[in-house]
Amino acid sequence: MHHIRTLADVYGPGHVYCPRAPFTVPGWLPRNASTLDLVTGGQLTIAGAMPVLCSAGVATDEAQRLLADAGLTVTAPLLRYAGADEYAAVLRALVRTGTRLVCQHVHPAAEVPEASTWIPPRVLRFLNNKGNLAALVPEALVPARRLVRLADVARGAGEAGDDATSAALARRPVVLKAASDLSSAAGGGVWICRDDADLVRASRELAGVEAVVVEELLPIERSVCLHFVVAIDGDIRYLGAAEQVVDAAGRWQGNWITNEAAPSAAVAAGYEIMRRAVLRGYVGFAGFDVACCADGRLRVLDLNFRVNGSTTAVFLRGEMPRLRAVGAMRLRTWRGSGDFASLIAAAGEAVAAGTLVPLAAYDPVRGKTDGPPLLAGLLLGDARDEVARREADLARRGLV
Repeated sequence: MHHIRTLADVYGPGHVYCPRAPFTVPGWLPRNASTLDLVTGGQLTIAGAMPVLCSAGVATDEAQRLLADAGLTVTAPLLRYAGADEYAAVLRALVRTGTRLVCQHVHPAAEVPEASTWIPPRVLRFLNNKGNLAALVPEALVPARRLVRLADVARGAGEAGDDATSAALARRPVVLKAASDLSSAAGGGVWICRDDADLVRASRELAGVEAVVVEELLPIERSVCLHFVVAIDGDIRYLGAAEQVVDAAGRWQGNWITNEAAPSAAVAAGYEIMRRAVLRGYVGFAGFDVACCADGRLRVLDLNFRVNGSTTAVFLRGEMPRLRAVGAMRLRTWRGSGDFASLIAAAGEAVAAGTLVPLAAYDPVRGKTDGPPLLAGLLLGDARDEVARREADLARRGLV
């Protein structure tokens, strides 16, 4: 078993890491191009020698100096793009040279042929389709759920196509999830429905999807993302957990990373999920969202076979002694109220004070997108209330 310190240790040599969702088929992901470009900078500090296809907006000298000031370095060769046309051009060039791409999201075959992918697209599609969760998760941790036709949801609980579907839809509130091969993240493709009007609205948003998952709304006290990786040597490793921060609609807003251990039964289930994924041909990172319910139940909510939003934070915590000693860390994204230089300056002050570990900074001008500059990072404190006070301080400096 070799030690994993970088993406290169996981995927091996000779590949290019491609973290961005395709411009042409965004799936159930944020529609904001700046946010999707920011994601391409999230793993630069843990890529090692692995080349990364990333936005020019995250590959700036200013951003790399900010990372270096926090004790993080980028050693990966960076293949930059700015906008959809340049992204497509870089992909075409890589495909022409026979480079294998480690894509985190399935691209159309016209953009990335299957022969150019390191992880077969059919594997990613199956593993990430919410309709297939029960085939991968130990039965005891599967929520009450049913796969139904979207047409039945659109007609409402009282007129659904069969008694079982009617009963599933009648248990309000209920959660609807897109059973789709398209990528999803940050709560996309998920709707909490409390009445018929919610069902109608959700079914309109789901237009084009043939099937949806109707799932019980659980009494969740907290949910955690369990991080696993299987490298080219075939060994499965548990990396750690990050507590989810979600809004009332179930959308991801970041994570708390603390010293609190995840439930052992959930970790054991995670190993089994990974074993089943490996049998289907998967190699790489995964994050499994597990609900810890008020009645003591554990239930697996979602499976994400890719690098997750909190993967780098958990990875770095395991590698950096000073982070292991921190009582609480808040992973989140900030918007700058001014220009990119102002964002870098404000972040730099927090880095110098030892309260912020930046993971990526995005300049929309060089990334050729609209909107404010963005920063992803970890805010540190002895406890959550101290982190909250430091969030307020960053807000006064223009990072909100």
